Amino acid sequence: MTEIKKNSIILQNKGGVSHIILNQPDKHNALSPTMIKELSDAFENLSKDENTRVLILSANGKSFCAGGDLDWMKKQIFSDRSTRIKEAKKLAMLLFRMYNFPKPLVAKVEGNAFGGGIGIISVCDIAVCLDNIKLALTEAKLGLIPATISPYVVLKVGSSNAIDMFTSARTFSPQEGQKIGLIKSYTASDKIDETITNEIFFPS
Repeated sequence: MTEIKKNSIILQNKGGVSHIILNQPDKHNALSPTMIKELSDAFENLSKDENTRVLILSANGKSFCAGGDLDWMKKQIFSDRSTRIKEAKKLAMLLFRMYNFPKPLVAKVEGNAFGGGIGIISVCDIAVCLDNIKLALTEAKLGLIPATISPYVVLKVGSSNAIDMFTSARTFSPQEGQKIGLIKSYTASDKIDETITNEIFFPS
């Protein structure tokens, strides 16, 4: 197995299966400019990598992804319009690259996912998560709208479900996530790798 450790992510490849692991558990794997840049570069390179047949996206720590980095978001409040557009475009282009990734993209969700974390799940082809995690689009609690991720969430769960998630900011379970189409499967922690293998190679 080959492994490359960056500032905020870890890259692995074994037998044609590549892994990107979000690796800032102390920050709940929030999407900082550094992480966005490293993810963008990784997806660009792996899209051309002939040794990558499947890509699995996971995270270290208790959180899969808590959304946008709050320090980065706070800075945008005091920035001019052109700067805010430039910064928002970084995440928008990452999600676009992930959505159009030319190989199967699987989200292995072993921790809570909020805000932009739901956006990441939405651009993946398959999402498999643990049966006890929490999911939510929490932007409304901050007086924000999930503008950048909203096209992908709507495509994944439909407009009615998306509007409910966008406006209520309520927490929901993997069971509900499966019902609305966000999550393909949920399972116990000792079964998640087996479940992912079955979803990739023996889809129901």
